[in-house]
Amino acid sequence: MAAGFRTTKVDKRRLTEPSRSQYSSTGRLQAIKKAQRYRAVQAYQRKAKPFATEQKPGSGGFQAGSIVQAQRIWDEGQAKDRAESFRPANDLKADVYQDLYS
Repeated sequence: MAAGFRTTKVDKRRLTEPSRSQYSSTGRLQAIKKAQRYRAVQAYQRKAKPFATEQKPGSGGFQAGSIVQAQRIWDEGQAKDRAESFRPANDLKADVYQDLYS
């Protein structure tokens, strides 16, 4: 249990009667438990798989950020302008209602 620790057991038989009644092993036991918890956490962290974001297609991965977004918006604007260029040009008059009601 206490292998590798310097908190060895105290033989109460070798203590005097007043020392025997005053001695408490809870400090030593708490130190051992604390060290065991620490070692357990360290062992778990060493065995845990490190977090890594996948950089495979379709996984989300890392994005180029605002540069890609700006390019996409620009491309959409170009597509919109091209679509509008195919529409027939209407000669809009300043007063549309003039022809309707005259």
